[in-house]
Amino acid sequence: MDTERKAPEDLYARGRDVVTSYLAGVDVTWMAEDEDLIEILNEAGEHRRIRVTVTDSAGWLVPWAYARRPPTVFPDGWWAFVRFSADPARQPQVYLARENQVRELVHSIVTADDFDEDDAERVEGEAVRLLDEDLRPLLRSWRELTQGF
Repeated sequence: MDTERKAPEDLYARGRDVVTSYLAGVDVTWMAEDEDLIEILNEAGEHRRIRVTVTDSAGWLVPWAYARRPPTVFPDGWWAFVRFSADPARQPQVYLARENQVRELVHSIVTADDFDEDDAERVEGEAVRLLDEDLRPLLRSWRELTQGF
């Protein structure tokens, strides 16, 4: 398990299951070597990568490494943010964004003039917390992710 990740490993497994359930129409899904990454591929060979970040609290922790400039991303990269509720009867919330836009967001947060590395709401260890209001402008549909498949 990644040392920068704060969510328990079983929470990540549940998060990956939620994301793959959204991909039912895709021919193949598998875990990459990076356990936080799902790769999908159809018979025509079209490929997408989905990074998965999971939480059971307010906000998602994204390692500082993703704030590097310029972002080292691939055009097929996506990012799924999954939130589980303490109430097991509630459906998890799932947000989907393009990976390069998430990286640009994290970069803009950590380089902003008013960013404070001691801000407990924004920083935890070696990670930056993204909040719902940060992600809302980036949200995409699952259809867009699988379009062309």
